[in-house]
Amino acid sequence: MSLNSQLYHIVIAASHNVRVQGVTIISPANSPNTDGIHVGLSTGVTITNMRINSGDDCISVGPGTSALWIQGIVCGPGHGISIGSLGKSVIEPGVQNVIVTTRTFIGTQNGVRIKT
Repeated sequence: MSLNSQLYHIVIAASHNVRVQGVTIISPANSPNTDGIHVGLSTGVTITNMRINSGDDCISVGPGTSALWIQGIVCGPGHGISIGSLGKSVIEPGVQNVIVTTRTFIGTQNGVRIKT
């Protein structure tokens, strides 16, 4: 369990073939900038069977992420699952092959969104 982090609870960066499963993340709804999980510059990440309460994104996906599988997530409150912000730089790597399945959003501003 991760409780009341002041920024990201879990960061997966420049990684390959990572699995995060069965973790509970709790932040107050009014806590700013407290992403549950941030994934960036990574390939082959699987996030499954989690409960994420966040004041910001339950899961944020940054540039250079590919082959991301998200399944069995209960997300909320917060912004939901956010891909981006993208396009800040012309040479920035993109995001590709993101699959979100079997998820529940409770009191979120969005479900899954792409931020540019």
